[in-house]
Amino acid sequence: MNEVRMKILKMLGEGKITSEEADKLIEAIGSSSQTEPSPANPTRATGVPKYLYVNVKSYSEEGEEEKENVNIKVPVALIKAGVNIASLMPEDIQGEINKAMDESGVKFNLSDIKKENLDEFLVALRELEVNVDGENERVRIYCQ
Repeated sequence: MNEVRMKILKMLGEGKITSEEADKLIEAIGSSSQTEPSPANPTRATGVPKYLYVNVKSYSEEGEEEKENVNIKVPVALIKAGVNIASLMPEDIQGEINKAMDESGVKFNLSDIKKENLDEFLVALRELEVNVDGENERVRIYCQ
């Protein structure tokens, strides 16, 4: 059990907070108490992920790691912000975007993205994992 939970339980035991307050505190720290994953050891957690990670490592012919690596950490909050912006767009603008996407071969309807379905989609992103091992590079894409 982590240190913060122990402090909450101690405060509960000492009567400084009620059981309802302890429950709320433990629930509030639930997702924030998880350690941030590293590319070498991504953790599987539950709930909405906080980041989308893209890691690319290049290797020389001798198998040594090259200095030119790519590490991208994209906040999932950007997706939420994008949905909020899309919901503010007039329907005719959404129609133009949908038309352009369709012409590019992507069947996508911007109005199908609903705020109430977004968390379900983001939770499903936790299952996203792409691992590509080439001769001279390794690519990892995942959400945590």
